Amino acid sequence: MKTEDYLWMDKYLSNELQGEELKAFKKRLKEDVSFNEAFKLYQETHKTLENKIGNQQEIAQLKNTLTQLGEKYISNKEVKKVKVFSLQRYAKYMVAASIILVASILWFKQSKPSYNDYNNFENIELTVRSGSSNEHLKKAEDAFNTKNYAEAEKELETLLNEYKTKVGLQLYLAVCLMEQNKLNKAEKILKNIQKGKSIYKSKATWYLALSKLKREDYKACKKYLKMIPKDAPEYKNARKLLHKL
Repeated sequence: MKTEDYLWMDKYLSNELQGEELKAFKKRLKEDVSFNEAFKLYQETHKTLENKIGNQQEIAQLKNTLTQLGEKYISNKEVKKVKVFSLQRYAKYMVAASIILVASILWFKQSKPSYNDYNNFENIELTVRSGSSNEHLKKAEDAFNTKNYAEAEKELETLLNEYKTKVGLQLYLAVCLMEQNKLNKAEKILKNIQKGKSIYKSKATWYLALSKLKREDYKACKKYLKMIPKDAPEYKNARKLLHKL
């Protein structure tokens, strides 16, 4: 987002846009998702700063902060001459604050680990392990291993109607659901596995953490990561993720 964009936003909020310029602004606001999101952030900053007018101590603190973070947006010489803080006259303060705010939020999101950093699921071998010639096992295996999770979900659902107690199948189904953003259904299955005593208990806990990570619910993600025992294969990755959060 360019500085001019924020100045444009400030003019809109100050009711200075008219005619074709106003139409152009509204058009971009409607069609440009990134611009729309940046405007919402700017608008919140605008309201916050507006509420602070008249509090000279807070104004001074704002000036010092913005001066340290971005000299190019603020003229110290101009600030020294100012006795009355005018929101419209010093829109550049708000521009600087908004740029810093947007940049900080983007940096925060980028610095946080994401679900896609950890969803490297191993291939499954249903036919080899079961020793069965069930065609649905083969179809589920092929679909899962080629990341066709919608097809894999369908085949696993069919298999679970026949093998209701197969915890491994339930776990793979939960993965398929997570990959399709059906997180509520996935978490319901994973919580049931986690409460049990199967060999998949710690893996289900790890997948629950990943589901929360996908939701960007970092608090819940940490909670599940801390549940994974030291002797679990998932412990090492869990500690690494916990450290990044």
